[in-house]
Amino acid sequence: KALRERAKELLKKLSAWVIPLMFSEEDLKRHGMLLRTCSKLVKRFSQRLMAEKQTRNALGFDDALSLSLSLLAERLPDGSIVKTPLAEQLSQQYDCLMIDEFQDADNLKEMIFRMLSRGGTQQQYGNNLFVVGDSKQCIYRFLNANPDNFYRAMQEGAAYRTPLLTENTRIDLNRNFRSGSEVITFINHVFAQLMTEQVGEVAYDDTQKLIQGAE
Repeated sequence: KALRERAKELLKKLSAWVIPLMFSEEDLKRHGMLLRTCSKLVKRFSQRLMAEKQTRNALGFDDALSLSLSLLAERLPDGSIVKTPLAEQLSQQYDCLMIDEFQDADNLKEMIFRMLSRGGTQQQYGNNLFVVGDSKQCIYRFLNANPDNFYRAMQEGAAYRTPLLTENTRIDLNRNFRSGSEVITFINHVFAQLMTEQVGEVAYDDTQKLIQGAE
């Protein structure tokens, strides 16, 4: 009897959705029309804005990034991204690309780094790209920084074993030469409780904890 009464309650709640579902197909059509209209407005505004910038011979920082990527990468009909001939030429020109504060790079910058690196593709970094960063110090999310790029690069890199590198390698710079053991122990204890992949997007585990370097 209790199960039957529970089922009746659930049916009553579901009945409230019947009318909205009757109009769902019509709503989807209207929403699609609104989205297409908004998309056209955004494209038209972007075109007119770029035309005005060209008449003034001016570019914004984001414009420079977008134009740079358009010179270095092209999208194929299947949606994949490949290097342009210019990117291939430039990637052979530099022995090493060194990027600092990599955790603050957005997706657009990260793709530029891939295209400029030697052997880099849409899926992987090249073999002459050297990046430094700390995803825990990312402070530019409001500028579209994506620390997941750095975190993924760190996870994909093999652990450092020898100076004779044969693959993309991760070197953990976790030795602290500034603080005493009391400070380091306190910091590790506090942040091990606070930082997880769910809160802060970084697990403060043994790979993240500070190690006392000064004696």
